[in-house]
Amino acid sequence: MKKILIVDDEEVIRDGLTYLIDWESYGFIIQDTAKNGAEGLEKIIELKPDIVITDIRMPQKDGFNMIEEANARGFSFYSIILSGYSEFEYAKKAIKLGFMSYLLKPIDEDELIEILKKINIEEQKKISSNRQNQLMNKIFGDDDQGLPEFLMINLFRFEKKLPNQVFKKLENLNLTIVSLKHYQHTYLVVLNKEEDSHPLDLDPFLSLPMEIISSGWVDCHQNLSVLYSELNYLARMIFLFPDQFISPNQLEKIKT
Repeated sequence: MKKILIVDDEEVIRDGLTYLIDWESYGFIIQDTAKNGAEGLEKIIELKPDIVITDIRMPQKDGFNMIEEANARGFSFYSIILSGYSEFEYAKKAIKLGFMSYLLKPIDEDELIEILKKINIEEQKKISSNRQNQLMNKIFGDDDQGLPEFLMINLFRFEKKLPNQVFKKLENLNLTIVSLKHYQHTYLVVLNKEEDSHPLDLDPFLSLPMEIISSGWVDCHQNLSVLYSELNYLARMIFLFPDQFISPNQLEKIKT
C-alpha cells in the first residue's frame, strides 16, 4: 500500500478526504494528517509518505513551500495540490513548472480516483524500467547477484516479434514478464514467485512456428549471467530444431 499524508488547515477537508473513497481498493492508505505546512513538513520527514495531498494557502507554511523544502531535504513523493477557484491559475502555473497534480475544491471523487490511477500507472512504469535495467545488468552485465524476491527465472530469446495473444496468455498467469533488447535479439524474462518445485510449463504458449530458445526454469538466487551463456550454447543447436522451440529439456530428450 502506498502511504498518503493529507495537509490542510480545514478539519472538514482532512476528515472528508479520509472517508471520501475506498483508498485501499486503489492500493493506498491514509497514513496521517497535518493542519498546516509546518506540521506537514515534520510529518513528511518522520513518516516518508509516498503521496502528499496539500492545500496551497495555510498558516505558518504554505503547501508549495512545504513541498519545496521537503524536496530540498531529499524527500521524494507525489504531490496533489488542493485549490479553490480563486487560486486556480496559480495552481496551474505551479504544475507547469513542476511535478504536481491539482484538485479544485470541493473535491470531486471521480477526479481524485483518476489521479490515483495515473499515479499507479507511473509507478508501474518506474518499476518496469527499474526491473529492465536491473535484469540487463544481471543477465548481460557484471552484476553477479541474483533476485532474492523471486524463486525461479526462465529466459527466452526469439528472432521474431511475438504475437500479442502470447503476452495476453502470459498475463493470465501469476508471473512477472519483462522484455529486453540486447544486440540483435529480443529476450523475454519470466519470473516466478511460487514456491513450487515444478514451475508453470510455458511450452504450450511458445510452441510457435519460429525460432525460440529457452534457458528452462532455474533458481533466481544465483549469478544470472549463466542464463545468457546457456542460450548461447543452445543457439549452436538450432540446426536440430529449425523454426522450433528449443530448451535444455529438448536436448535431454534427444540424448535419451
